[in-house]
Amino acid sequence: MNEGFVVTRLKQLCEERGWSDYRLGKICGIPNSTIHNILHRVSSPSIPSLMKICDGMGITMAQFFSEGESVELTEEQRELLE
Repeated sequence: MNEGFVVTRLKQLCEERGWSDYRLGKICGIPNSTIHNILHRVSSPSIPSLMKICDGMGITMAQFFSEGESVELTEEQRELLE
């Protein structure tokens, strides 16, 4: 996996959802400045930040890092896993 994978993947997921950087930060509970730094490759996200992003997007870390077609969990499946 290359260095830009996380940024590229975040941008892809936001685009699929029609989310702005601001909305991503609000939904995930992460300061807008942190989101900006991640997306502009000033810093890499910490594991806790990446977990918050995945939770906010309703995906697992495995789904985030999968390079194939991702599978979305149903609400029932998500509740069962929790």
